Amino acid sequence: MAKGTYKPTSGTDRTATFQLKSGVAVYGDFAGTESSRDERNSDPATSNTVLSGDLAGDDNRGGDDHCRNSYPTGREML
Repeated sequence: MAKGTYKPTSGTDRTATFQLKSGVAVYGDFAGTESSRDERNSDPATSNTVLSGDLAGDDNRGGDDHCRNSYPTGREML
């Protein structure tokens, strides 16, 4: 998966989720020039690939902006 922030919808549907298949791994932080997974940036301190539920894009502004986020499914990846 290329570097960037990905949301489960381009709209405001709070029930939208990422549908990940069991047993399939998701790897991020590819620039597009790598020929293997080991060449990607896998340093968590500089990682730039995010699966986000912040539909309004305003969670970094402080306050209680969670009313415009995707609903938790109870199956979040840790």
